[in-house]
Amino acid sequence: MRSSWIPVMLTVALLMAIFPMIMPDDVNAGYSGDYPQNHNMQDYEPSADEQWDLDVTRTEDGRFFAVWADSRLLYSDIRFSKSQNGTIWGDGIPNSDQIVNSDTGDGNEHWHPSITNDDRPRLYTIWLDNGGDDPRLMMSTSNNSGAMWTPMVQITAVTGKISEPWIRWSPTVGLVIVYVLEHSRNETGPPQRDIMF
Repeated sequence: MRSSWIPVMLTVALLMAIFPMIMPDDVNAGYSGDYPQNHNMQDYEPSADEQWDLDVTRTEDGRFFAVWADSRLLYSDIRFSKSQNGTIWGDGIPNSDQIVNSDTGDGNEHWHPSITNDDRPRLYTIWLDNGGDDPRLMMSTSNNSGAMWTPMVQITAVTGKISEPWIRWSPTVGLVIVYVLEHSRNETGPPQRDIMF
């Protein structure tokens, strides 16, 4: 019987060989070998598992915007922070750790956020929540670098279970949202997973 670790180790070795080739040339790698220096965005002790699902976008002028799932309160929320340079986060202004989802405290869990920006730069963030029978795909936008966010809206009405959403901006296409949809193609068939956009 073949060990189940062999495919995992082969995948890790392949990723280790490819990763240096996909690193951008302008990454400051002076602090830790070939990898960029790590910077702490939010650190709330004592639990290290209160924040997860981080996504970051960068504007053409070098500003960084990040969202992540955070469960330091009773239910998980989507939080936001920004940086002028990717080193100092929060920039000393009120949006350094802002909750994006507008239903905080209503008993819904929020997870798997994704963020992007257009050329204005307007910010767009999406995430999943459990406010319906199946996970819902929600969205909020900001026109002022994240100082204020629009009330969240549900942007999908599908039959099935949504997972792994990602949002990106393309100057030629506009907003692109990709997610996995698990659904049955007919009433008797097994569930299938499709990539939707």
